Amino acid sequence: MAQMIRIDQLADTVMKGMEEYAKLVAEELKKDVQKAGKTVKQQIESTAPKKTGKYSKSWAVNLSLDPEGETEQFYADDMVY
Repeated sequence: MAQMIRIDQLADTVMKGMEEYAKLVAEELKKDVQKAGKTVKQQIESTAPKKTGKYSKSWAVNLSLDPEGETEQFYADDMVY
């Protein structure tokens, strides 16, 4: 059922709804970024040179949060790509 609010509560009510929506979107975005990172890592591992397999196994993915949002960083040994 819809909740009745007074006109002076409108801005606060809309803001609360927008904050809830932003939180839901951020959670879904984080899941999507993690899924994409996992996929990219698997593709790198499967297409990397296979002499010893060491290079392929050295890849890792790290999810980091920065002011602009979430990013995936890909690592091979001590190098960042």
